[in-house]
Amino acid sequence: MEGHTIITSLNPNGEPKSPKGVKTTVVNQCGCYVRDHIPISFKLWKKSKATDIDADVIPEIEKEMLWADVKWHFTFPEDKEQLFKDWVMKKMAIAFQTFKKNLNKDYVRKGLTPDFEKNFKNQRPYWEAFVQYKSSEDSEKKIAQAKENASKKMHFHHLGQGGYASAIPKWQKMEDDLVARGIVPATFNWPLRAKHYFYAHGGSLNMEDGSFVTSDAIWEAVDRLEVALKAVSEGSFKSDREKDELTYALGTPEHTGRVRGMGVVP
Repeated sequence: MEGHTIITSLNPNGEPKSPKGVKTTVVNQCGCYVRDHIPISFKLWKKSKATDIDADVIPEIEKEMLWADVKWHFTFPEDKEQLFKDWVMKKMAIAFQTFKKNLNKDYVRKGLTPDFEKNFKNQRPYWEAFVQYKSSEDSEKKIAQAKENASKKMHFHHLGQGGYASAIPKWQKMEDDLVARGIVPATFNWPLRAKHYFYAHGGSLNMEDGSFVTSDAIWEAVDRLEVALKAVSEGSFKSDREKDELTYALGTPEHTGRVRGMGVVP
């Protein structure tokens, strides 16, 4: 089939693993599907709270049509269909928000209109509604709130373009190299997601003695994590999904749909 790609394997989170480069192909294709078929007049990919208005949310039937396009262009392990679909839908959600953000930045904010004969032809009927909303008081409030939330954020990712998939092997090698030289890494007894969180937010290990190398921004969290781990070993702290060692160390609850130190989960 012309333009058809065969995906031979997936990672545990549904991300295409082989052949080489297939993940980028799928992500790019997902972006094309969204730009071509989902009206920018929709404000939300899915409902996040009860007060969200149905007319603002992309209907499930639209998403199923996108999924049909994916199945037409890609073959994947049949027993992993739901896993792959969940991953694809997350990428499409990101692509949709990024597309609208860029349209707002490159056109609406500058008082410009795209040349619909050259780009985004299918979005022409929805442009006026998009501009009207992006220029509204409601939109301005949401942008201001997002900026305020970002300004309060203390811990930032330092993963790079490859995300956890490319970073984790590097972190593991760093620890393995220390162990091979008879040095115990300071993170040796840490839970896996606590390690990943530490490394993803700029932490590292001293390759001379295995001690922490970190910034002031996350040092307090590291200190609290050490206290929590000691409490677990002594039996005075019980770890569970809603409040484990990392949650205690950060002092904030886990967010639905994302596990810190592990990335997005279904």
